Amino acid sequence: MLSRMQKDGLISLAEEDGRRKTYEITQEGKVALRVEFNRLKSQIADGKMIEEGEYENG
Repeated sequence: MLSRMQKDGLISLAEEDGRRKTYEITQEGKVALRVEFNRLKSQIADGKMIEEGEYENG
């Protein structure tokens, strides 16, 4: 997972100490994180509306 995130430019290797690696989020990663956060937040809001009966069939 970390390799893919690094390949996609979402994180970069900040430090390597033997087998231990420390990564940092890139600017592109911060943008992707914000987009995903907003997507999930929207899904939660939709779920709350469904629970509260604000959505009708369809």
